[in-house]
Amino acid sequence: MPLERLQKGIPEITPNSQNLAFLQALLLGGAGLLPSQRPDNRWQEIPYNTWVDRLEKLWSSSGVRSNMDVSDWHFFKVRPGNIPTRRIAAMSYLLLSCQQWRVTENLVKDFCHKARENGFHKLEQLIYIPATGYWADYLDFGLPCSKNPPALLGSRRAADIIINVLLPFAFIQAELTPHPELVRQILEIYHHYPRLTTNRIERQMCNQLGINSYLVNSAKRQQGLIHIYRTLCSQGNCHDCPLRNR
Repeated sequence: MPLERLQKGIPEITPNSQNLAFLQALLLGGAGLLPSQRPDNRWQEIPYNTWVDRLEKLWSSSGVRSNMDVSDWHFFKVRPGNIPTRRIAAMSYLLLSCQQWRVTENLVKDFCHKARENGFHKLEQLIYIPATGYWADYLDFGLPCSKNPPALLGSRRAADIIINVLLPFAFIQAELTPHPELVRQILEIYHHYPRLTTNRIERQMCNQLGINSYLVNSAKRQQGLIHIYRTLCSQGNCHDCPLRNR
């Protein structure tokens, strides 16, 4: 679903329910995940509340064709918070927030200020998306959730986005400004960012290199192990590895 197509359907920058519904309709419709697009009869029997009916009408009137099918997605043995429908719904909230952001020097300065003054968790709160609206009551269309629904985008996933997207983005923007101190500040944030959730590659590398997991105490070191794995280990370039004799 091209970003340009989504932006054309948002008449104003101010977040409102109409813009949110439009984004969710096109994103979920393009993914083939709206109830009317699922071949299983159980999806057709979902009692349409106001929000679901609104999404269906916006999609059908958009004139856009679906690029994917529900069979393209994996739902089996997926944690409730990771259900594709919820992740795409979270994307709609992020896109709506991004409409208010501007790629400017002030944005980078504000980013650095929040990290210095309020800590890393404050950065994560900028893109944390709680379970809200329809998704506070349903994990997926017609699938009720418990009393404590998982966030659409939790703090752990927010931290992943900050390390892998926002910090590199802010670094590039900082390099385009005449203020070298911004570059230094971004690198400082990266150097001191706490470790993220442990993943399979990190565990494999610690075992392979005989490294105590406590040594991998930052997001930077986690990414270092992933980099070594992708550029050397997975390519069979053991002879080029700087750690081979250590």
